[in-house]
Amino acid sequence: MVRGIPYLSKVDSEPELLTKLIFTLKPQSYEEGDLVLAENNKSTSIIFVERGTVEVVTLVNEYEYIIDKLGEGSHINYRAYITGDSMVVNFRAG
Repeated sequence: MVRGIPYLSKVDSEPELLTKLIFTLKPQSYEEGDLVLAENNKSTSIIFVERGTVEVVTLVNEYEYIIDKLGEGSHINYRAYITGDSMVVNFRAG
């Protein structure tokens, strides 16, 4: 899954970095409907979807819209993690 992140696609050239990334992964479980990452918050992690789905959700004029559903093998938040930017959408366990 780590190799699926565009920024890390060439990580094979740095095996020590790949090993370090893999050993820092921590399993986290969410129940359906739980907020995984919230809009306007800064995150300190990259999330990999191992099982289930994650909904990409936004609110417009108090209406909720599901923009996308991400499944197994997807990753969330790598750009914001690298740049330090805030989330622009919500991610919710589906």
